[in-house]
Amino acid sequence: MGNATQRAVLDLFEAWLEAPPDRRDADLAAQLHDRPAMLAAIHRLIAAQDRAGLLPTEPPTPTAMRPPLPPPDRVGAYRLVRPIGSGGMGLVFEGERDDGVYTRSVAIKLIRRGLFSARAAAQFAAERQMLARLRHPHIAQLFDGGVTPEGESFIVMELITGLSITDHCRRLDGHLDRRARIALMRDVCDAVQFAHQQLIVHADIKPNNIVVDADYGVKLLDFGIARMIGDPDDDAPRAQTPAFSSPQQAAGAAPTPADDIFALGRVIIALTDDAPVDHELDAVINCATAPLPNDRYGTASALSADLERWLLARPVKALPNSQRRTARMFVRRHWLGVGTAALALLALVAAATISTTLYLRAETARRQAEVRFGEVRQLSGYLLTDVTGALQRFPGTSALRHDLADRGRIYLETLARIPGAPLDMRLEVARGYATTASILGQPGLQSLGDPRAAKRDLAIAEPQLRRLLAETHGRSDVALAMAQALTTHAAIAHVTDNNPRLGARLFEQACDLARPAAAARPADANAYLALFRCQLGLANLYDYEGRYAEIVAPLDAAVATLNRLDTAVPATAADAVDRALGRGNALILRGDTHYYTSGKGSGLPWYRAAVDALAAAQARYPDGRLLERLAWAEYCVGSVLRELGAPTAALVAVEKGVVAADLMTIFETSPRAGRMATILHMERATTLGALRRFGPAITEAQATMVRIRDLARRYPDDYEAARWG
Repeated sequence: MGNATQRAVLDLFEAWLEAPPDRRDADLAAQLHDRPAMLAAIHRLIAAQDRAGLLPTEPPTPTAMRPPLPPPDRVGAYRLVRPIGSGGMGLVFEGERDDGVYTRSVAIKLIRRGLFSARAAAQFAAERQMLARLRHPHIAQLFDGGVTPEGESFIVMELITGLSITDHCRRLDGHLDRRARIALMRDVCDAVQFAHQQLIVHADIKPNNIVVDADYGVKLLDFGIARMIGDPDDDAPRAQTPAFSSPQQAAGAAPTPADDIFALGRVIIALTDDAPVDHELDAVINCATAPLPNDRYGTASALSADLERWLLARPVKALPNSQRRTARMFVRRHWLGVGTAALALLALVAAATISTTLYLRAETARRQAEVRFGEVRQLSGYLLTDVTGALQRFPGTSALRHDLADRGRIYLETLARIPGAPLDMRLEVARGYATTASILGQPGLQSLGDPRAAKRDLAIAEPQLRRLLAETHGRSDVALAMAQALTTHAAIAHVTDNNPRLGARLFEQACDLARPAAAARPADANAYLALFRCQLGLANLYDYEGRYAEIVAPLDAAVATLNRLDTAVPATAADAVDRALGRGNALILRGDTHYYTSGKGSGLPWYRAAVDALAAAQARYPDGRLLERLAWAEYCVGSVLRELGAPTAALVAVEKGVVAADLMTIFETSPRAGRMATILHMERATTLGALRRFGPAITEAQATMVRIRDLARRYPDDYEAARWG
């Protein structure tokens, strides 16, 4: 039968549907009395139509089609407002419930008169009850149904005004990438899974039956050809769309959930056929559209879960798992924001993953895995300490340092998941978390100003280190790692959380651990520096709290530790800045002690000595941390000179401090950097006032108040920032 003949058959069939039931068979026979082949074809269509599903399988599309007979003004409790389209079985109207109970806009589908056979008419009520159970946010809801006085069947459904999913994606082409399209399909999968759990299959899933509405999101339409799963009376031919029908549907088999999963896979193809090849997504599609039902996903939720894995750049279940593939997907998930150093860290993560795999393999590969773990630990330590420390010297590196800390945490999480890991590996994990905490939030070390993240890492590091201390009976390297964690915790408690009592207790605990550990490691510069930091931290806490008489003991101990370090271990480029910072801080604290206990002028020589030492170190080893201490030392000199009645000399020192503080804010974006800049600018305003230069003084003070309020707004969790604001 040619295309023209097929078109004529379909036109005559449509005319038969519209004709009065009592005369249409006779009219058709008279019209085709000399064309028996066409008459037989139309009779086959009539028979198939009599057995087909009752509800429309096409979503509403605008049309100027007019019903063969005037539609009723209302059906049941609903008033017909206007025609909005047509379906395969009749017309679609926008309607409104106006019976006084409540108001609701709906879609009303009028089934063509004379369409039902006796069997179909009896099934209509059963199917309405079945579909009414489908209450899901992504399924168009059936509200009501029945028969008009004129004998027309109707159904009342949720009014959906969006576009088909393919039209929606085409309309937003360039703004709706493949990931967004797959996210929409996950909503469709959820709807299909819900229907299957109600023992209902859709059996005609296709793009035109999936509408995206601006208000409601994805909606799956027209469960009209659905049947109860396992319904024994299910031998009728099905309405179907060949491009989205499974081989079993095409062969005439009763619809099953596996057919819906096949159709979902075909819809994904329709949404992504213009995108670049992606082997993981292709595997998901191939599994969903496998020729045999048993080779497809068992449920729509399983398909949705694999789509979620693809969205998260995780290995999908549709492909056999392999360590290489797992590592590749892991790297793909974390590629954004990676600079040169971050690329190196990604290599570290991959190496850690591969090393972890080797470690867990057969006993014959254990030695090789242990060697690789050693290499990875060395690289991790280098990136988290040496590289991050080196980056502190350069402006604009805060984001990169934060990214290094985040990537380092991924590596640590990888190691932490290894069951039965040896002690040294567990120490590496705990020490790594203590290091990232220091980078992220330890005041005074040019941290990244993220104390909340720092405390999160400390909450992991400290319990692990305590267990390791017990297991090793206080081994010196474990004790030093614990001292580092406690020093960071103490500084955050004191400066950020305004809890000096807790800070003092933690500093003392850190000193108790670091003191014997440093004695046991006389050639280890880091051991001396760990002890020095907790001793100086305690002295600084006493200074901050005004307990000046108590400063002397921990300050003398800190200076003695630094002297022993200089004697025992020659300075290197790696620790020269740490030593210079220590000297400068000790001189400033010594000046504070004399200032508050022996008179203002007695502190001035110590402050000037601190300026000279820090300026010399900054000239030789440019570093943001030195700038911060230099700015504070200049403030101390300037404020004392102003108080002693020498505002002109004071302004010279203060201006130098302002330059150093403003430079420091380029290196560091933490609350500490912001506070230091505001302190110097406010001192400049005060000194200008002392010089009776009131106009510039007022301007400077007003600008500084704006800085202070902005600082409080940007760092609401920081006690000092909030107190200043």
